[in-house]
Amino acid sequence: GVGCGWFPVDALINLILNEPAFGPEWFGTIMLIIGVIGICQSAAFFVYRVVRRGGPLSVRAEQWRVLAVCLMTTAVLFVLSAFWSVGSPRFPVLVVGTVISVLLVGCTYLSIFPFVAAHYGGWLVGPLRKG
Repeated sequence: GVGCGWFPVDALINLILNEPAFGPEWFGTIMLIIGVIGICQSAAFFVYRVVRRGGPLSVRAEQWRVLAVCLMTTAVLFVLSAFWSVGSPRFPVLVVGTVISVLLVGCTYLSIFPFVAAHYGGWLVGPLRKG
């Protein structure tokens, strides 16, 4: 589904929980990053909606946004699978990958779900919510 932003987040959580190189403090670090980025992105989206002037984006522009989120998700998964162990013990690729992944999740929920619900009707909303 278009809820593809969760794929890299889920991959990160599974990596941290199943790889012996990470201790329990990494799970807390990743959860903290997820929470802070999610709150900041939601606040920025709220300000954007309040301040924004003009009409909604065109259907074509929204379709390009969906494509961009899907491609970014694929790119993040590739980078994480190839370079997750770079910079041990700080693992900067994981931190950056977490930030980008959570931003993709926010884009999915804040812009792609409303677009699909408005333009494609109920037949596509159910599968999207399921992932």
